[in-house]
Amino acid sequence: IMSLDTNTATLAGLTAGTAYDVYAKAFCDGTSESVWAGPYSFTTEQDTVAALATIPFIEPFNEDIAHDDWTTCHLDLSGLVIEDEVQGISISNGMYHNSLSGAENAYTMSPCLNIPAGRYDVAYSFKALDQMVPEAFEVYLCIKADNVVNVVQQVSTETFSHTNMVRKHNFITVEEEGVYCFAIHAASPAQHLGFSMDDFAVKEVVSFTTAYAEHG
Repeated sequence: IMSLDTNTATLAGLTAGTAYDVYAKAFCDGTSESVWAGPYSFTTEQDTVAALATIPFIEPFNEDIAHDDWTTCHLDLSGLVIEDEVQGISISNGMYHNSLSGAENAYTMSPCLNIPAGRYDVAYSFKALDQMVPEAFEVYLCIKADNVVNVVQQVSTETFSHTNMVRKHNFITVEEEGVYCFAIHAASPAQHLGFSMDDFAVKEVVSFTTAYAEHG
């Protein structure tokens, strides 16, 4: 609650990408006041400073270097809070995630992406590292702020192969522009949850109507 003697006010300490309702009332003298007027609703702009990449996003993993913008962590699915790092990622013409113990909640996190509202194709190739095949390869679209990750939607659940890379395309709809990341998980009760992934890509799906409107 703010007390003012001017017609304008600056609200500080608001959170990016958040909807707010503002109410106001007038004090005519020391004892009389108006009823509350409002709500005056607005949404603060998304904080895109943290975004490390934009759409289209294409990660071929074709350089034999560490990709520091991809991270590996433990997540608690009930609240998706990052707990600590797990045995991590090595990259050589593909990304390899190898968690040997207690890795039920081990996730690989993509870089943060600034994604406008729209429809997208999320594509990747993947396989299990060996014959100890995890039950499922799961991909989630998330919002990440500090050490908290909130799931927006599940992109896919796929069955693993331990012999060949499998190429998949999944189509998602992003309702609001924001800074997102993808959480990738090998679901299994087994202790060894190794997988490899290559050619991760996120591209906008342009509808026929949109393309016709743009090009006549």
